Amino acid sequence: DVSTWARQARENMTKEKFRELKQENWSLNKAYQAMVQQLEGTKQQMEEQQLKLKRLEQENGRLKEAAEKSHREEEATELLSLRQQAQELVDENDALKMTVHRLNVELSRYQTKFRPLSQEEHLKLKSLPMTGPPPPWLLDMKYLSPLLLAYEDRIREKEDLNLEHEAKFHVESFVFQEDMKNFKIRVEELVKENEDLHEQLNKNNVITPTEWQQLQTQAKLVLEENGLLMKQLEIHQTKTKDRHRQHVQEASKLAKQIMILEDKKRSQEEEIAEYRKQLEALHSTCEELKAKVDSRIAPEEHFALVNDLKSHLQQEQEKKRCEVEDLMGQIASLQAQNKKLLLEKNNLMADNKILETDMEMTQKTNRRLKKKIGLLKLELEEAMEKEVAAHHYLTNLIVLVEKTAQERDHLIFLAKCLENENHGVLKKIVEGSIHLGRLEEKVKVYKKKAAGKLGDISLKMTEQEKEFAGKTAQYQQEMKHLQRLLQDKQETLDEVLQQKIKMEGELEIIWESTSKENRRMRELLHKSLGKNNTCSTVTVHEPCLDEVSQDLVYGHDFSYCDVKPSSPTK
Repeated sequence: DVSTWARQARENMTKEKFRELKQENWSLNKAYQAMVQQLEGTKQQMEEQQLKLKRLEQENGRLKEAAEKSHREEEATELLSLRQQAQELVDENDALKMTVHRLNVELSRYQTKFRPLSQEEHLKLKSLPMTGPPPPWLLDMKYLSPLLLAYEDRIREKEDLNLEHEAKFHVESFVFQEDMKNFKIRVEELVKENEDLHEQLNKNNVITPTEWQQLQTQAKLVLEENGLLMKQLEIHQTKTKDRHRQHVQEASKLAKQIMILEDKKRSQEEEIAEYRKQLEALHSTCEELKAKVDSRIAPEEHFALVNDLKSHLQQEQEKKRCEVEDLMGQIASLQAQNKKLLLEKNNLMADNKILETDMEMTQKTNRRLKKKIGLLKLELEEAMEKEVAAHHYLTNLIVLVEKTAQERDHLIFLAKCLENENHGVLKKIVEGSIHLGRLEEKVKVYKKKAAGKLGDISLKMTEQEKEFAGKTAQYQQEMKHLQRLLQDKQETLDEVLQQKIKMEGELEIIWESTSKENRRMRELLHKSLGKNNTCSTVTVHEPCLDEVSQDLVYGHDFSYCDVKPSSPTK
């Protein structure tokens, strides 16, 4: 019984140990399967990391290709510049060929003019002596450089032509000076007449309100246009200055950004090398883990190592993900920045070229404008002198008109006494009225001519001022100086225009009144023809009437063609 109980107890113990061993084996198998799964997961993660590394390497290759493309583009630009230089050399070669051709033509012309040397003369010619004075033929240009002689002949011909042109110019200038002297004499006469007319104008200053309003509106419009032009000039100059500053700042910023990007690229390449080293270390650790698994490490150590590896892998994976994402973002931003920088660089180069051309054009236009400013000053001085002459002429006209008005009053007084006059005296009065009509027609014709000349002069002045305003749109300092001059001269021109308008209005009123009074005189004369009564005062006033008619017809001849008033400025 005891032996059986002991056997049963041993069997039970062995069974329990067997069960425990089975359970341990089953748990170890589960742990082994879990470890295998974890290893497969780590393998998958390693493969994913390898794929990411391949992608990074591909992106790095793309970046290198982009850098190579940019380098190729730079090489292409250098090739273009070299081609341009080669083209310039070809053009220079062509120009030299043309010069050689022209020299050959000159040689042929020279040889046609002068005979060739004979054989005896060729034999007489010897080489240069080593000692002694130089031979006389060495100093003779015919033997050394016939082309220079041909060129000297051409130059002499051109100098002769220049001398002829200068002589013609002196003759023309002498004729022009004589014409100017005659013109001065004529202007002085007009000035005297205009002074008289101006004095009478000052006595009879009458301007209608409509004309005054028109003058005010014209002056306001001119001032507004000048203000707008000055504002546009200032805005354009500020814009150009701002653009130039922005271009300089952007160029400096781009240079700094390129340096920063190159530094970042170097640092990223160093980081990629470090990541590769870390991956190699991880590969080695993975192989070591596989060897340890094969050698059947204890489960507790295995679990501890696995947990450590998991935590380490998770940390490294998170770090690598973050770093890869940062790298991807940096690479994308770098690519975009590189493209932007290339575009901005090209735009800046084009803008710089445009600005250089603009600066050259502005310098050229500045020189031209300085010359034109001097010419405009001279023209303005001449216009002022002409305006003064026109003022004096208009004053003389007003004096003449007042004389005609006085004579008209005298004629009205005489008409009352001439109601019973003889038929012969009536014929003389009719002839005087016909002369007056002719004078009126002449005055109208002269008015039309003067108006046409005034229009032409005004158009010329407006065109010159428009050209001046358009070409001096980029030079504020010169415009300020010119604006002061123009304002002073514009005030004088406005005064002249006002006086001219006053004169025209007064002349029209005077001519209307004279025409009306002449009509009344004619009506009175026609009425007097119907009457047969004669008056004793007729014989007394006959010589007075003859003198008045002669003064009207012959004593006050004038011409509007001599008047050259200034044109109104805008």
